[in-house]
Amino acid sequence: MFFSEGFVRRLADDIVAYYASFDRAEFLTNTLVDEFEDMALKRKMRHVTQSLHASLPGDFAKALPVLLAVAPNYTSFDGMVF
Repeated sequence: MFFSEGFVRRLADDIVAYYASFDRAEFLTNTLVDEFEDMALKRKMRHVTQSLHASLPGDFAKALPVLLAVAPNYTSFDGMVF
């Protein structure tokens, strides 16, 4: 229900719409690993968060505006990845 493949793809699309240099393909490859669908809910959430961290600028001051722009699109439990 939460953190599905569709969610991950939508998240990638939303980030690219705001931050054009986001490497969508790398994020999807890092996130949608073979075991992704079988992960427990909290593990999926953490995995998506870690993939975001790896794919966004390493400088927090540069990554923060991206997160702040995209996060309001995600409510409920899906927003926990932020």
